[in-house]
Amino acid sequence: MYRTSQRRQSGSRAPLIALAVILIVLIAVLAMRGGSSSQPVSARPLAVLTLASASAAHASPTISIVATKPQFEFGESVGGTSQGDRFAAATTWNPGVQQAVVRVWSQHKGQNWQFVQPVLPAGFHRSYDPTIATTSNGTVVVGAGIDLNKRLYCIDGGSVAITRFTSPESSKTRVIDDRRGTGTFDDRPTVAAGIGNDVWAGWSRGIAAHACETVGGTDQIQIAFSHDNGQTFGAPVTVPSRGANFGVQIAPIGSADAYITWAQIIPGNTLNVLVAEIRNGKLVAAPQVIGTGIPLPASLNGASFPLFTAPSILIVNRRPGVAWPTYSGGVSRITVALPNAARTGWNTTTIAPSPGNDDLLPAIGILPNSTVLLTYAVHVASNDAVGYESRVIGATADGTGITASAPTQIRAPIRGPGFHELGELSQLSPNGSTLSTAFALGGATRSQLVFATWGP
Repeated sequence: MYRTSQRRQSGSRAPLIALAVILIVLIAVLAMRGGSSSQPVSARPLAVLTLASASAAHASPTISIVATKPQFEFGESVGGTSQGDRFAAATTWNPGVQQAVVRVWSQHKGQNWQFVQPVLPAGFHRSYDPTIATTSNGTVVVGAGIDLNKRLYCIDGGSVAITRFTSPESSKTRVIDDRRGTGTFDDRPTVAAGIGNDVWAGWSRGIAAHACETVGGTDQIQIAFSHDNGQTFGAPVTVPSRGANFGVQIAPIGSADAYITWAQIIPGNTLNVLVAEIRNGKLVAAPQVIGTGIPLPASLNGASFPLFTAPSILIVNRRPGVAWPTYSGGVSRITVALPNAARTGWNTTTIAPSPGNDDLLPAIGILPNSTVLLTYAVHVASNDAVGYESRVIGATADGTGITASAPTQIRAPIRGPGFHELGELSQLSPNGSTLSTAFALGGATRSQLVFATWGP
């Protein structure tokens, strides 16, 4: 919200009153300046990005090693911060055993990283697809998909759990949507922090007959809402849309208000990327398609792990911006769509990888200078290696397009094979003026979980 200080005038001739008027005007001017600089970055228009400003804006992140394990152990990673503590979560696979369990690590005020706990409620036997958010009171919420692990490549009894961390030593795990015995299943969950005590959760829901499909042909997006920092959730809202729907991400903009984005596959193998708006906990209009193409194939050239197409979302000037992988010419590229200056549509650009590479798992977040940080995985087909890069995204000077900086390497690719799954989406987690995430590295000799932070 923009806040404009009220102007004050006075016609008094008394020196003391005149001095008071000067002080009032000075305070008002300072308040106006302070109000401008203290606006939430999501409320500001996208900043113009030039070659000079790209260099100044794109500082390398602070990196720390969370854990190092044997080959194939890590995948599907997220990270966030709270009150001096850092949290990283990843799906882990025990060596030689393809049984996935989401595990959480924490780092307390710069001390060594410590394993905290798995996210696996009693009665369930597998967890996967971690997601993370930090609420306004500092609670860290880690979400995960959970199931009964009856069949290796099927989601039997798939449900959604969250673990709330009020500190690294204090946590509580609960199931927020239990599908056991219902003839349906949940998959690919997400969480997001809203205003005040609000926590959002989303997932896709399918019928049991589709539990062994990569994406169930009739999967529908579900959105649930909590007013008490994720302690309780209301009944989820279904976002009706044709075809197979998955990979939902949520960007709250107010109390019970948010934009959401997800991927949709319809007959003919067409991929749509959609955006919808929720107001007062209800869908206000039909979802809008902002991008279309074809989904990534099950395995890209040279990749030893499966791949998926899922978007990332942020808010710029109270409008949604989205990034997603685009498959064209046998190569995975990153497409970014950000609000145009008129706030009526989107400016779009597609970023091509270096020859022989594929760019995957885009995540976007807004930086304090009102440019966008884009991170993504880089897969090198020649040796099945995976590394990570970032770019800064901004507006062109005339406001009619968007521009991107040259890539900055976050982590060099490690020669593979190294993953059971690299992941389906990535998140840049905001907390104050910082953005954080965790990256899973996998190679023929080791797996590594790395935490990265941009900001002060």
